[in-house]
Amino acid sequence: MTGHAKAASIEPRRVTSGNYTDTCEDCGATIVAATADEVLGASCACHQQRTTQHLVELACLMCGRAVGTLTVARVDARILIPRGLRCDPCGGQLVVSDVFAVSVYPNLPRMHVKRGRPPGTHQESTNGQAA
Repeated sequence: MTGHAKAASIEPRRVTSGNYTDTCEDCGATIVAATADEVLGASCACHQQRTTQHLVELACLMCGRAVGTLTVARVDARILIPRGLRCDPCGGQLVVSDVFAVSVYPNLPRMHVKRGRPPGTHQESTNGQAA
């Protein structure tokens, strides 16, 4: 778990009740505690749910075009690029150009929304009179 202090503002605010508050930059949740140190040491619930993946971008050695992207679990993972894998336009060899760390959140369950008017609320009327 990561501490809130890495993504927090410089100083938490003191509210009128005497407590300290700060907002998580990732999810917008408000963290409230009795002291400023407790607020900075707290971890938000969004940090428990996310995982970090690393995207490795492959580029052509000859023309510099971005050819593809790999997903690896660790930064120090060994990446072996087969010799037969080449750049389509120029035929150059592929090399690792950039590595990006990406936060991945779990998929939320899909909610199905019923469209239209709820049953029983439609009233038949003709010329302003109920039928």
